[in-house]
Amino acid sequence: MAEKATNKAGEKRREGDKEPEGGKKKPLALIGGIIGIVVLLAAFMVGQKVSAKSHSNKPVKAEVGPVMPLDEFLVNLADPGGDHFLKLTVNLGLSKAKGKTPESLKEQTAQIRDAVLMTLGDKNRDGVTPIKGREKLKGDIKKAVNAALGEDDVQEVYFTNFVTQ
Repeated sequence: MAEKATNKAGEKRREGDKEPEGGKKKPLALIGGIIGIVVLLAAFMVGQKVSAKSHSNKPVKAEVGPVMPLDEFLVNLADPGGDHFLKLTVNLGLSKAKGKTPESLKEQTAQIRDAVLMTLGDKNRDGVTPIKGREKLKGDIKKAVNAALGEDDVQEVYFTNFVTQ
C-alpha cells in the first residue's frame, strides 16, 4: 500500500489523495485581497491628483468692485420684419483691483453705451430669450465694453431689467 502522510491538521492521508481544498483557497483569497487593496489605493491616489489639478487650473476671477449703472436701452432686435424689441437696463461690475469707479469712467460713458448698443443691434429674439442666450449676451457686452475702453475694466455685467416683445 502507499505510504501515509500527514497534512497540516495532523490527519493521515494517502499519497494519491488530493490536497484538501481549503488549504489552497486561503492563499488565493489573501493574494486577491492584497491586489484589491492595491488597486483601491492606486485609484484613490490618481483621484487625488486629478482633483488637485482641476482645482489649480481654474482661473481666479478678479474681484468685482463698484457697480456702474447705465441708463435704459431700447433697441430693435435683428428679427425679420423688425417687429421685436429689447428693453433692458445694464449695470457694469468694475475691476476692484484696478480701482475703477463709475466716476473715473464717467467721461467714457458715450463709448460704453455705444459698445452696448452695437452689441445689442445684431441680436435676435430667439438668441436673447433663453437663459444661455442672456449669459452669452452678458459676455458679448463685457468683451465689447472692455475693447472700447482698451482695458479689462469690466469684470461682470448685470441685467436689472430685461424685456423682449
